Amino acid sequence: MTSTLLVDNVPGVLADVDVTLDIMHDFDSDLRVRLLAPDATSILLFEGTGGHLDGFVQTTLDDEAVTSIIDGAAPFTGAFRPMGTLGALDGKDPNGTWTLEITDDEPANEGTLRGWSLTVVTSIGPEIRRFDFGTPTSPLAAGHTRVAHNTVYSAALGYGWLSGTIGSRDRTTGGDLGRDFCFTPSGTFAVDLPAGSYQIDLVTGTARPGTTSCCSRSKEWH
Repeated sequence: MTSTLLVDNVPGVLADVDVTLDIMHDFDSDLRVRLLAPDATSILLFEGTGGHLDGFVQTTLDDEAVTSIIDGAAPFTGAFRPMGTLGALDGKDPNGTWTLEITDDEPANEGTLRGWSLTVVTSIGPEIRRFDFGTPTSPLAAGHTRVAHNTVYSAALGYGWLSGTIGSRDRTTGGDLGRDFCFTPSGTFAVDLPAGSYQIDLVTGTARPGTTSCCSRSKEWH
């Protein structure tokens, strides 16, 4: 049997995952239980453990637990290290459908999944945003987001021009990043980011060909 949980709108990437479950069964060692992540990564939580005893009651599978599930005894109340390594999920996106998969080697023995839950801890690493300033139709540099003279800031967009008279030009020569640009005497460009310190790299130049990479500046912003 399988049971699913949906994780949605959790920022960052996985740094830790724990699984807590309640299973009633007549013969624990008949069971094989796996956790499937949204990207289909499969982690063996336990199999063939518990002998002829009954049940898993508030059993938490946690890589940091002192006792392995192999060394535990029914009803396995508390925290135990799983047979597989939940740490294999670190760095993955937590969002999506998670699946608990239970296989019973002896279907004649009855069992019930009474409930299960996930505890996820995420880490928000450096956020990298790359913008290619230019015209609405000039080539877009790979891996960049287009910003033209008419890209007006909105909360939904999360970036754009807040103020000023903005122009744009495509010189039609040079690489995709350097051939085009926006210009303004006093415009303000804004990007929504979580609070923190950021390094800003700027590539600037003049309207004349061959001056695109005249300087690159880095600075921490708070």
